[in-house]
Amino acid sequence: MLYLESPAGVGFSYSANQSFYQSVNDDMTARDNLVFLENWFKRFPEFNHRGFYISGESYGGHYVPQLAHLILQSKAKINLKGIAEIPFSNSKRISTSMRQAASGALTPVCFRVITLVSSEMSHFIDAYDVTLDVCLSSLQLQSLRLNQMQDEPKVNVCVEDETIVYLNRKDVQTAFHARLPNATRWSSAAVPYAGSLDTDYPSYIYILMMQGFVSVSSGDQDSILPLTGTRTLVNGLAKELGLNTTEAYGVWFEGGQVGGWTQVYGDFLSFATIRGASHEAPFSQPERLLVLFRSFVEGKPLLRVNGLAKRKNTVSSMNRLV
Repeated sequence: MLYLESPAGVGFSYSANQSFYQSVNDDMTARDNLVFLENWFKRFPEFNHRGFYISGESYGGHYVPQLAHLILQSKAKINLKGIAEIPFSNSKRISTSMRQAASGALTPVCFRVITLVSSEMSHFIDAYDVTLDVCLSSLQLQSLRLNQMQDEPKVNVCVEDETIVYLNRKDVQTAFHARLPNATRWSSAAVPYAGSLDTDYPSYIYILMMQGFVSVSSGDQDSILPLTGTRTLVNGLAKELGLNTTEAYGVWFEGGQVGGWTQVYGDFLSFATIRGASHEAPFSQPERLLVLFRSFVEGKPLLRVNGLAKRKNTVSSMNRLV
């Protein structure tokens, strides 16, 4: 499995050309990512025959399909089999709203609604996971614990802050063999980025489906990219591409429990929600995401019948007979 920090300037990645950081966009990122992959496969040719899958989350809804499209367009010797997005950020409706907000063109009514919603949510609700506690300062957290007002959280809600501190330690950077010649500290997003709001996504998806499988997912506790918008977008894509529903919207299972809901269109496109997952599903629901990921890579459908419940009912029936 390859983890790629991209574009240059994100994480431990960097560019020797300082002018690079002045104008970074989707096209540049896709080209750089393709160059990286081609060089990686040249260095490790033993992987050339293996199926290659691309996955990402959030703005990866731009990165992933654009890179996949460029791979096919360039005739690169990469055995592309499919793409997955968890969660998905590529919508005409979202793009239109972002463009209006950026240009100051929001109507007064829309602006008042946004202001009201933001006020009602308050700063103490994590928009990336609406059920999760927010990260308090060390003094606030210490006070709460001393007064026994809060139990130990099941999830470390301060993991992002702690990760930044950890990855900026010199001993950690040395252990990772990280080089930061043009940066003073590690950051998950340290470059000005000119994102594209106009992506011909249906065309990309159609081309990619001719090559492999496309899977789109959303955590149901994410209000940044809510599942309602993602499902609407995928339904629209399926309709635009003439794909009929082959598996109706319904639950899928993991470990005897509902893992989320899913729908499949044709043989190439699927949508799934991940129950209890935040914007960062690998962090909040790793077990359920692993089931989803395996289903995608192995080309197998998600479990739509609760096998554990069936066995339990069978055992109960046998006990009654005895």
